[in-house]
Amino acid sequence: MLVVAGPEILLFDCGHGVPDRIAQVGRTYLSNVFLTHVHSDHTEGLPELWMNEVTWGNRGSTPLSVWGPPENPPNQPSGTADLTSQVNSAFATNTHVRRDLVEHLPAGGIEFQTTEIQGEGVVYQNNGVKVTVFLVDHGVVQPAYGYRVDYQGHSVTFSGDTTASQNLVKYAQGTDVLVHEVLLSPPNATTTNDVILGYHTTPEQAAGIFNHGWLLRGEVGK
Repeated sequence: MLVVAGPEILLFDCGHGVPDRIAQVGRTYLSNVFLTHVHSDHTEGLPELWMNEVTWGNRGSTPLSVWGPPENPPNQPSGTADLTSQVNSAFATNTHVRRDLVEHLPAGGIEFQTTEIQGEGVVYQNNGVKVTVFLVDHGVVQPAYGYRVDYQGHSVTFSGDTTASQNLVKYAQGTDVLVHEVLLSPPNATTTNDVILGYHTTPEQAAGIFNHGWLLRGEVGK
């Protein structure tokens, strides 16, 4: 999920194929990434984005800034800082060759600047763009975040992975666009007999959120 607001280019999650899609739309300068949580389908494109010769070179001496959740044992034994630190270590040879021996790409561009988010509220503000983070309900994955971006009187809100969440609706009030996750389930699956569906949002729950303000575990409320 890519947001372009004035001079700001913001990426929300970086799963498989994201760096290729970014190249296809011509956005080869990118230095701000916001993670909703650290599941692999939301992070596995991050190493490629970070060390890609084009995106690295275009960042120049600007590090790749990454915001995301902290570790929270027992269910979340590692957090965003662990992720970026281990990526940095795993690809140290690649960094050394491309930075020091052959391409001589700028050293600053292959650094991570990692911020582990503590609580809710504004986490980024620059050039008139404001990014607000809030908690969502992704079951045992705690914390998991959604984000809202405001710019010049307009806004977009991303749910991240979540089941129906009243807190999401609270933070999305008045937004121009709400991008909400939906999981299509097998026949006869319910939030009580399908563990994966239990921490995602069904189409019916999403419809309730859009139509009634919020829908929490099958019940409509206001």
